[in-house]
Amino acid sequence: KADMDAPADKESDIQEMRKFPDVLRALLELKADMDGPSPSVKCRRKLTAAICTVARGLAQFQESAQVPQFGMAVKGLLEDLQVEAWKDTDLAEMIVEGLGRVALASDSWREMLRSCGALELAAQIISSVDGHPKLIKYSFWFAASISGVPWVVQQLMHNQRTWAVVDAAFCTIIDILDEDVEGEWVLSHARQTAGFDVAAVLALIAEVVVQHSSNAILQGRGCHCLGLLAPMVPRSLVPLDKDPREWPQGKAVVAICVVARRHRFSAEVARDSCYAFRSLLRFERGEADPAVFAQLLQEDVEEITKQALENFATEEQVGLLEDAVFVLAAVSGIDVALKAMHNAGQGPVRRSGVK
Repeated sequence: KADMDAPADKESDIQEMRKFPDVLRALLELKADMDGPSPSVKCRRKLTAAICTVARGLAQFQESAQVPQFGMAVKGLLEDLQVEAWKDTDLAEMIVEGLGRVALASDSWREMLRSCGALELAAQIISSVDGHPKLIKYSFWFAASISGVPWVVQQLMHNQRTWAVVDAAFCTIIDILDEDVEGEWVLSHARQTAGFDVAAVLALIAEVVVQHSSNAILQGRGCHCLGLLAPMVPRSLVPLDKDPREWPQGKAVVAICVVARRHRFSAEVARDSCYAFRSLLRFERGEADPAVFAQLLQEDVEEITKQALENFATEEQVGLLEDAVFVLAAVSGIDVALKAMHNAGQGPVRRSGVK
């Protein structure tokens, strides 16, 4: 398995990979024996891990049509998942992660998983497995690797009162949309915006954030999602007969303010709320989005940013401080921001503000 995670750029590695179809065939034969009435060996967990690892290796080098037994392996893993998700969650997590790694490899693998009912099974797990947030999060990530943001939003709409589902949805949206996130969980291939109304998603997340306002971790992640989505919403004027707070961006501003005030001593919430405020301002040719600007003034964001500068003036929070000074200067003017920097004294607030 360790060798599989390294780049196979040598001819010897490629030759080893060519043996994998035969290895997978042997593993499937062993699985058939193990599923029978009198298995010769009993090592289901290790066998499942081996099948997942070989499938992941094959997915990196060959298309689904070239490996006929691969379909059998995928169907077998999905059948096992239907049982293990409610019986052995550790084993279920292993299967979901393995299938997710396969989905990341190519469009053909994703289409195969879709045709085998993977999305429906993931939705079933999410809606009915209680007390296992890690499995729910893995299931979201797996399904999003196949279907992207629209599927995540659909599940969020149907399960918005369940905090574990909301948390998993927020984390998955971040994995998809945040270009600064790195690592093996990133879903950059799913960043295309086709198939979902960004403004509607922004409004939905704002509403969900307010529903779960007591959970600081959830609030921070929700604000992060709002900040990621805000630049994707077309700038437009709010109709004169419409309350600005009912406009998607206005809903986002209100939600972030509620969160920032309730959790004013949480560094994570302050960081993500200031980031979201900055994203919502949407400066173009030196001017902020006028509707958002007016809403930020009405909600007294000046007080929120000043509080953040006072509470988190440390070297560990330079990103938070930079965003807070930026928003303060944009909303209340350079003079107000300079005064706040002066009052903070020598230290990270001034350095971040100057930047």
